[in-house]
Amino acid sequence: MKKTSIITLILLTLLSCQNDKLEFRPIDFNTDYQFNEQIFSKIEDDTTGQEIERLATEFSLKGDYSIAQRLFDSIFKSKNKITTSKSRDSLRGLYKKVSAKNYILDISKQNSLIIINEAHHVPYHRIFTKSLLAGLYENGYKHLGLEALDRFDTLINNRGYPIKKSGYYTKEPEFGNMIRTAIDIGFNVFGYEDWDEARKGPEFREIAQAKNIKKVIDANPNDKILIHCGYLHASEGENDFWKKAMALRLSELTHIDPLTIDQTKYIENFDQQSNNIFLNSFEFTEPTILLDANKKPLPYIRDKDKMDLVVFHPITQIDNLRPNWKFKKRKQIQLDISNLEIEYPIMVFAFNKNDDINNATPIDILELNKNTNPKLALVKGDYQIVITNGKKSFAVNQIVE
Repeated sequence: MKKTSIITLILLTLLSCQNDKLEFRPIDFNTDYQFNEQIFSKIEDDTTGQEIERLATEFSLKGDYSIAQRLFDSIFKSKNKITTSKSRDSLRGLYKKVSAKNYILDISKQNSLIIINEAHHVPYHRIFTKSLLAGLYENGYKHLGLEALDRFDTLINNRGYPIKKSGYYTKEPEFGNMIRTAIDIGFNVFGYEDWDEARKGPEFREIAQAKNIKKVIDANPNDKILIHCGYLHASEGENDFWKKAMALRLSELTHIDPLTIDQTKYIENFDQQSNNIFLNSFEFTEPTILLDANKKPLPYIRDKDKMDLVVFHPITQIDNLRPNWKFKKRKQIQLDISNLEIEYPIMVFAFNKNDDINNATPIDILELNKNTNPKLALVKGDYQIVITNGKKSFAVNQIVE
């Protein structure tokens, strides 16, 4: 081929790419997710700590992890002491780092009931639980119980994904992705919360949760069970709030000693200089368990509350407003919306192609202002991308190779 023909072909290709704009179509779209400004407007001088914690969760539900973390830390002040190099060296000499995933999958073969917790404003806890699912399924775990899932959503296993009515925390994309993955693998996903009993008091809530999980265990005596819950519901100890937590209640009802796993005690702070001594002493490059000289895992112990082992996570790195763990094994997708006439701020939602976009938990969410353009975190697949400013909404199909 002549040189001029090659140049002509390259120019035509470049022009074709430049003109290959996304074709957005107007749609009717309603969402429960709120823009940052709407959430911030609810914070006043007399806003209670409990309300700020809820608003922090509202930010996390729509993917704004840094804001959620900053708000959460504003009410739960760090009590960590400043550490010295000597104390950090001493701590490093006491423990050996091992892969949390490998350790849990190995020890799961000796157990039939695992209970792992999360902090509700920290989506990467769900990512870690999701990373365990395939291996646990191979080891005989066939049922996934979720505190956050409404137990009356009886169609979720057939539908394959959570919807608005499935629960509150299940609206967060990583929670939805964990559920999707579990169902795809073959897990029976079930909810076990009983809000009628919970309204009677904390103790009644824990008893009802344990009884509902026991029903699944009794109906499937040959299967192993994984439970994903919040905070101290995974405790095998007692406290003044609810006496005995769900994990201890369940153990007493079933006579099964569960493997209880904590992800919440040593979470990172927004101000990383005030992180706990473990995060300041060790460099964690993956979810990690610390073993002592006797190869025993570091447990969770606080007053009378206790769990068998603690999982430490790497410090989050924020790049272009998004946490780095969003893009582990996912592609960074940046949309060209320069030809879309819409007022900012806007929210961008990614749904699987066949999802009910007005009800499904999205695969990913992000909010864009005029001068920001973070990227969606998506795996290979066929998607519906929805863009809205609350007044006007548009959709476009997007294939990720």
